[in-house]
Amino acid sequence: MDMQPCGCLPLKVYPEEGDKLVLCPSYIFPIEVFERGILTRLRYLYQTVLVNAYDGRSELIDLISVEPDAVFDFSSFAAERLETKITRYAAAECAKYDAVPKQSKGWRSVILNRNVAVCDDRAKLVWRIYFARGSEMVDTFTGESIRSAGLLGMLFS
Repeated sequence: MDMQPCGCLPLKVYPEEGDKLVLCPSYIFPIEVFERGILTRLRYLYQTVLVNAYDGRSELIDLISVEPDAVFDFSSFAAERLETKITRYAAAECAKYDAVPKQSKGWRSVILNRNVAVCDDRAKLVWRIYFARGSEMVDTFTGESIRSAGLLGMLFS
C-alpha cells in the first residue's frame, strides 16, 4: 500500500517472555466533530478514530490525539505481522462513517445531528499489538482480554 507502519499504539499492558505477538496495522485518524441537537447545546469536539487496516473495523476514542510509541521493541518476541489490506482512503471513509453514532443517522439526525471532518493528511499508520497468553488474547492498547476461539483462529491462520 502507500504507507508502512511506524511505531505502535501506546501500551497499557506489556507482554512477557514466551507470549506470541500479533501485530495488526492500524490507522490513527484525528477527527473534528460539530454536533448540534434539539435537546443539546452546540458542541465542537476533537476525537480520534482507530481503523484496523487488516479488516476495516474502527473504534472511536474520546481523545484529542493518540501519539505512537516508538520505544517498545518487539523484535525479541515471536511475532506475526498481519498485512495491510485497507487503503488510507478507504480507512478515512470508514472513520468518517463510524464516527457518527446510530442515533445521528437517518431520521434521528433531526434530534441529534453530527457532522464529521476527518483530518486525512494527519493520519498515521502504526502497529496495534495483541499477545496470546494461555487461552486468551490481550489487546495491549486497551488492556482488554479476548476469549474467543474464532478470533484466535482468524489471527493465527
